[in-house]
Amino acid sequence: MAQITTEMKQWLADNRDTYAFYLLHAMFHDPLMRSAMLSVPVTVEDFEKEEHALVMGALAGAVKIMHVIGRQVPCPPTYEFLRTYLEVTAKTESADDEIIALAVKLIKELQEPAFCEQHYVIRPYFEAWYGSIRAKKAALMLRRDVIPDVPVQIGAMQRALSAAALAVAGEGEDAMQMFAGDQTLERALRRPTGIAGLDACLNGGWGPNECYLLFGGTGAGKSIAAGQCAWQEANANSGWPLIVTTELLPREYASRTVSNAAGVPINIIQDCENVAQIRQAVVGNPGSAYRIKKVDEVLAKFLERTRIQKVSPDEGMNLQTLLERECMIYASKMGHDPTWVCLDWLGSVADVTPGRNNGTSERAMLWEYAANSGVKFADSSGIPTLLLAQGVNDAQLKRVLTISDIGISKGLGKNMVAVIGVTNSIDRAGITAAERGKADMPRSMFLEDQFFCMCKARKGEGQNIPVRREFRFQRFTSPPV
Repeated sequence: MAQITTEMKQWLADNRDTYAFYLLHAMFHDPLMRSAMLSVPVTVEDFEKEEHALVMGALAGAVKIMHVIGRQVPCPPTYEFLRTYLEVTAKTESADDEIIALAVKLIKELQEPAFCEQHYVIRPYFEAWYGSIRAKKAALMLRRDVIPDVPVQIGAMQRALSAAALAVAGEGEDAMQMFAGDQTLERALRRPTGIAGLDACLNGGWGPNECYLLFGGTGAGKSIAAGQCAWQEANANSGWPLIVTTELLPREYASRTVSNAAGVPINIIQDCENVAQIRQAVVGNPGSAYRIKKVDEVLAKFLERTRIQKVSPDEGMNLQTLLERECMIYASKMGHDPTWVCLDWLGSVADVTPGRNNGTSERAMLWEYAANSGVKFADSSGIPTLLLAQGVNDAQLKRVLTISDIGISKGLGKNMVAVIGVTNSIDRAGITAAERGKADMPRSMFLEDQFFCMCKARKGEGQNIPVRREFRFQRFTSPPV
């Protein structure tokens, strides 16, 4: 390490903020310098400004998590990548909104590559600073600490491991013993889905530790079904639903929920950006103004219990890790663990695995790996989990799903409790007949009557469930008899 000089001390005193900025910039853009600095280590306490400390904490947290899952933090990490880690650090450090806003601005400034040439300017100051100041701190801490007796600690660990091994081999209960000997009479209640006919096929609804796959073509209504199930969970089930999405924004799910639950036509509120605009649009429309009280009730319940978490598919996490992280964020924001989780949609996570090509067979393996990761999440957390997936072979154009569609989806969801396919939403037959001059053009190009096809059902009867999709109110209902 270089020795700090009088000139260096003066430069550090005069340029503290500049030095801190370039130190962070080096860790953002140069993975080797990042590794060297974090191994010293640089900590949040080394920064005088709170926004610098927040960004440092977020970066350190990201590096730790990525190391555990075998991934690398991108160079430079974007705000979208660091967003969650910044929220966790801000909560830990009790940072206010103003400091968080400054940290967000700083992260965006740190993206600028033009400052990379300054890394070599700060290196000697960095080495001198840590060679003098941090070395003294480390020496003082070692002097205070009691030197551990390593052989004694190793012996204690070995005895604990031996005792654990004996317990497992001896009296520890396995799954068969628990099934035969458990005398608990209270059964876990299943949670109704809110979609007519689907509960019967799931033996009453969603169950604990269970994972489900819902697939269909573009526009088939997967997200509508997810929003309808989330409202059922929050309202009728008194639960705490979480939707993790890479597609829709929270306002879009909120608008659909208001349309579905309060009976407000979606065209009135679909472009609203916030709660105030939704209320303004409802009150300002003569046909819906009388529903404002119901709208307020729905919005209050939605905001109290539901969280729509928009994530980027480029965050570099496998599905289980992603959902576990989002559940922790949910608990910190809502004060309660989620009772039902939905991912919208599976392909956005599976398709971004680095170092892979887009071959059909390899892509199928990635999707299956991501789906199995969702199964592991449901099993370990106990939370019913619904995964939405894109249909294959233009399934949105098919009135009835083919063996090929069903076979691929069952392969993807082979470890799941149920695989549900949504049939087409485009009136292809009517359009074709009109083009050939054999019929008038359909009033709507979209079909109202669809089917939920139970391609695989482990907890109930597999069958085709007829449903009617009410486009105006963004929901599925039972078709008229």
